Amino acid sequence: MSFIEGLLNAEKKIPIGILGIVFSLIFGIFGAYTFFYDKKSNLSFKIKADFNVLDIKEPIDGLSILLNNRDLKKEKLNLRIVKIFIINDGENDLLENFYDSKKDFGLQVELPSKIIQIRNVTANSSYLKDTLNNIKLQRNGFVSLPKAIFERNDFISLDLVILHDSSAKKPEVKIIGKIAGIKKLQTTDDTKPSDETNLLYRTFAGSAGIQIIRTISYFIIGIIIIALIIYIITTINEKIEKRKINLRKQKINSINIEFTSDTQLKWIFSYYIKHGSDEIRKLEKLLLRPRILKEFIKQLQKEQNLTKTINHSDRDNDIARYLLHNKNELAYQAILEDLITFTTKGERINIQPKLIESIKLILSLE
Repeated sequence: MSFIEGLLNAEKKIPIGILGIVFSLIFGIFGAYTFFYDKKSNLSFKIKADFNVLDIKEPIDGLSILLNNRDLKKEKLNLRIVKIFIINDGENDLLENFYDSKKDFGLQVELPSKIIQIRNVTANSSYLKDTLNNIKLQRNGFVSLPKAIFERNDFISLDLVILHDSSAKKPEVKIIGKIAGIKKLQTTDDTKPSDETNLLYRTFAGSAGIQIIRTISYFIIGIIIIALIIYIITTINEKIEKRKINLRKQKINSINIEFTSDTQLKWIFSYYIKHGSDEIRKLEKLLLRPRILKEFIKQLQKEQNLTKTINHSDRDNDIARYLLHNKNELAYQAILEDLITFTTKGERINIQPKLIESIKLILSLE
């Protein structure tokens, strides 16, 4: 059975056209989302590593650490390496004309800290690799970055060597410049665990139109999940029931053909194969209690105002409705097949022995 066939079978058990509703809403949501959704531009500056080059916690006599003839220990300075990963993780390519031509574009730290070296500069595209020579460290510690085209998922990676006061808090890398379509350029520290606030923001961010579309989308996803669950349950139940039917059919084929080929009894064997033995067991209880069966037929005649025997065809439909209403369709069929007969007043009831024998035989198969 295919997925669609399974859904169609499941749909028969549900009072609504679930497939029509689901697919109509899916295409409607897709169109509305495409109309309302505004692609976001972004250029992320991610700190992938941040550590001290020197980490001397205890004073050691006679120890000097020199950098360009400066004694870092004496001046209470330290060296820090910050690895920056610059990537276009937005939904648009960033073009050269997106940058503010009147402002520099690059990285710096607040004084008295200073970037003194850039190292390990790499890029993932041949175009950006050609622009790496334009990354310059100026004398004031400002790292000038190229106003280059960043296509989606393009990145540049570089290490900053920062000289800073060892007694002060670690220096913060700031971004200078402006790119159209991006409200604020800022660094994110990927060395820390992800912020739940950012996750919530990404989950619920967007305009009112986007929120409406998102809410409806979640509803549609819920419907699809429910439809899948119904499909799975229906498919499993059908396979189980089919297996039970085949097993019951094998059991019937294994018994004496004298019973199964009897035209008066074929219906009860067919019913067992298709539905099992529960209703047959109820019929057995009814037949084994003559007083209850007698009262049952009297009530049947009284309520239906019967004055003729069951063999009169003009009463068949009335009796069928009554017995079906009381979930005694097997008793009704037995009466139609003359396996149960009775007088007009219902005082005398005759049950064919082969009906009782066939019921016992079926129940012995369970």
